[in-house]
Amino acid sequence: MSGSFARNSLLGVVAGLATALSNFGSSVILARILGVEGFGTVMFALWIVVLGAAIADLGSATSLSRYLPELQGRREDALVEQLASRLFRTFALAVILICACLASFGIWRWHQAGAPLLHLDAVRPRENLLFWLAAATALALQALSLFHYGYLRGLQRFGDVAKLTLICLAIQLAAVAAGSLAYGPLGALAGYCAGFLLPALKPFRHLRGSKPLPPELARRVRRYALFAWAGNLATVLLYSRIEIFFLERSWGTEAVGLFAVGVTLANIAAQGPMLLTSGFLPHFSASYGRGDRDSIQRLYASGTRVMSFLVLPACCGLAAILPSVIPLVYGAQFDGAITASMILALSSASGVIYVGNQLTLGCDRSDLGFASTLAGAVLLVAGCAVVVPSYGIMGAALVRVAVQLFLVGASLWLIRSRLGYRAPIGDMLRILIAATICGASAAAVTHWIPGPVSLLGAIPAGIVTYCVAVRLLNAMPADDIKRLRDLLQRLPNLVVTPFDRALALLSRHSARGAAS
Repeated sequence: MSGSFARNSLLGVVAGLATALSNFGSSVILARILGVEGFGTVMFALWIVVLGAAIADLGSATSLSRYLPELQGRREDALVEQLASRLFRTFALAVILICACLASFGIWRWHQAGAPLLHLDAVRPRENLLFWLAAATALALQALSLFHYGYLRGLQRFGDVAKLTLICLAIQLAAVAAGSLAYGPLGALAGYCAGFLLPALKPFRHLRGSKPLPPELARRVRRYALFAWAGNLATVLLYSRIEIFFLERSWGTEAVGLFAVGVTLANIAAQGPMLLTSGFLPHFSASYGRGDRDSIQRLYASGTRVMSFLVLPACCGLAAILPSVIPLVYGAQFDGAITASMILALSSASGVIYVGNQLTLGCDRSDLGFASTLAGAVLLVAGCAVVVPSYGIMGAALVRVAVQLFLVGASLWLIRSRLGYRAPIGDMLRILIAATICGASAAAVTHWIPGPVSLLGAIPAGIVTYCVAVRLLNAMPADDIKRLRDLLQRLPNLVVTPFDRALALLSRHSARGAAS
């Protein structure tokens, strides 16, 4: 593992954890201040914002992350700015169109309700014109910020991404808290707008001058962007809580609030490990450009093992402790979300395929990701349409688990059959057994010791039993553990020491090399 790759992955983790912490912290603030129904109202609006931003993106952010490293590697710096400028102009037009549609919908809702222009009724915020205008503003700002982050990642300026994300974290948490206290759901949306503002101002410099791209590059980017956009849109339907639409229509905003808590907590399990994949795309792209299939195979197998090693115990362990976590963090009014949240936490185990997703993008096969994700999105929408009206949040959670299992199988099969790269299935199954033991140990402690105090015993019990199980099952090759230890050395000593000692123990008892 090269130093630059490890550094980029680690900085990607810092940036992503800041985003995850911002989303989690904001959700706790909103839940405590606004209650279940008010929280559900804001989550419904944010779902529209995320969906609208994905539609407006047109695959531009992913295209920047994919092609800028290639152009820099060929020393074609002039084309770097030309590509960013050409993509931004089309992207900006799409953002204006989508925001105009959302604002028009808000005007229609306000007119139908006959509410005053500056009406700030927190009980009926969706009849408030300002509420929808704030949602349209948040959509534009989020889309612009995502474009800028894609540009920075393409230039491999992961340090800038991390710094900017940390600043936005502090701004968003403070603004969401202040806005929610002052103006309820409307103020919460304004707080999110404040959190998106700094990166959203950066891309406008790409409006200066724009020369046509070389025909071959333009053709490749158009094809890639089309499939990446369609795949990203399908991914948003899968991972940005499309169930919220069906729950809101059939069960109201209270059900939306309960489900949103479950999804927010479930995302935490896979979020940290998933962020390690931010450095994979440039590496896969560079290896693909050199025709180095052996390097791609090694990184794919190693990355998938490491992801499984981190994601699977996090999901099983989180599911086990959620009965104690939800009342402690969100309050007793969200107890109705516990069972569904446990199911959703287990569904996040699908994060084991994130490295494979980066592989398909790096090999210019965004069409493969699009095909599997589109099929998953269709299954999810169809399943929700049939199940959610009758079974509410439990039905939504079970449908999500079924679709995630389908996606894992489809991804592994497509990469093996179409690209010829093998996933370490045997290692993944051994890690899954160890993770199940981890979850069972933590669940036993929470059962014997009711209440939040059980967390003091459940978490250590899960960690210890997982490490023992991984060692006994010989689930991780020594080379992969060494890579993890090398990556940890870039963190503060307070964080490094306990994890490094645990990994060292596993390494001494691992008899296998990296090949598997």
